[in-house]
Amino acid sequence: MILSNSSDGYEFKEIKRRLVKKGSFGYTVKELHNYFKLENTGCFDDILEQKIKDFQSINNLKADGIVGLNTYKYLGL
Repeated sequence: MILSNSSDGYEFKEIKRRLVKKGSFGYTVKELHNYFKLENTGCFDDILEQKIKDFQSINNLKADGIVGLNTYKYLGL
């Protein structure tokens, strides 16, 4: 993890991406909310899961709503 400065103060940013799915929370989930221009709740909810599934489907990935290595790659995160 690294510490970064933002307009809201300091944040910890993950260097190694972890698998995230419905029910997950944390910095990576916030990044996903920002990517899809959703309300930044910090919790991987039903809305984010559907956005991920749609994104995966459009990009010919397994549309399971789970963000792993391939989905990160296509997201550019």
